[in-house]
Amino acid sequence: MNLPLVMIAMGCYLAQGNIRSALKSKALYQAIGARLIIAPLIVLVILQFVPNHFMMVKNVILLGQATPVAALMAIFSHTFHRNALFSTTVVGLTTLCSLVTIPLFMGLAQWLWHL
Repeated sequence: MNLPLVMIAMGCYLAQGNIRSALKSKALYQAIGARLIIAPLIVLVILQFVPNHFMMVKNVILLGQATPVAALMAIFSHTFHRNALFSTTVVGLTTLCSLVTIPLFMGLAQWLWHL
């Protein structure tokens, strides 16, 4: 019941706000870029120096950095009376964008680490 309840809560937060204005926010795209591009790139560079016999560990760490923002962010922002619509939009868009960025970073890592 954990996942369906989170999705219901996020749907309620989205229904209460104006999604069009949230999509126009520059901070939204900065958060997405930082979470899905900058953080995995930094980890990818750092893990370049870890020996390849720890390949499984390297893959798990990189995958953890390339994943979208947790839905708990939206729930916490609503609980503490912050901008729940912005948080929910970040969660939704990072989830959609991660469909491209996760395979991209994992493929890039396999290519770099096997040179």
